[in-house]
Amino acid sequence: MYTLIKGKVIEGKKLGRTLGFRTANVEITDNIIAEWTYKINGLIHGEIYRWVWVYLKNSLVFEAHFFDFNTDIYDEEIEVMVLYKIRDNKKFEGLEALKTQIQEDVEMVQKTEDYVLTFGTFDILHPGHEYYLKNAKMHGDKIVTILATDANVLRFKGRLPRHNQETRLQNIQSSFKFLDSVLIGEWNNPFGWLEIYKPKVICLGYDQLWFSDKLDAYIEKENLDTKVLRIQPFREDIYKSSKL
Repeated sequence: MYTLIKGKVIEGKKLGRTLGFRTANVEITDNIIAEWTYKINGLIHGEIYRWVWVYLKNSLVFEAHFFDFNTDIYDEEIEVMVLYKIRDNKKFEGLEALKTQIQEDVEMVQKTEDYVLTFGTFDILHPGHEYYLKNAKMHGDKIVTILATDANVLRFKGRLPRHNQETRLQNIQSSFKFLDSVLIGEWNNPFGWLEIYKPKVICLGYDQLWFSDKLDAYIEKENLDTKVLRIQPFREDIYKSSKL
């Protein structure tokens, strides 16, 4: 699905606190998704959090339980990436039954590890790279970034990068702490990373072309449950390595 929603956090009945699950209620303006319970990622103050969401269609409100977050954000606008459906909504006979169901939803989401795979040279780091990688991570639980080898940069761009692969690895690891893993790629088989991680999503930059035309064929051939998405550019008139 991967629907991006923006909305303002509003005050609710605070039932979640009674049940021991702090929640945020986010007001949206249209019925853009079905009335289900979802796994989502939320972006708050530049950080990504894993959440369980219940969409209440009649009131146009998302009710979310979010993990590892305990700050009041009333009246703030947040971004939510709706990843996929967990279950149908249903009525409960009492608060204990509701509490049990929420606990089951939370445990299920916390146990999943949906990988997002990204690729790049990342020679001269800039805000466009951060935008690309942070938006990519919104599509899963863990993001793995494959750094192009010096040999592959020469092979596909016709020139060596300004910084060698070891320096580029150190720079991206120190600059973007939200990345779960950064690895130097391989010469012959970029698709080998798909065999290892079996990613839920591969996120490509808007200008990454060199093997994207072969991705769909490979995914179909290997029968992988993987989607290929492109992240829109961030001020490419300024933040582009070739211009910098």
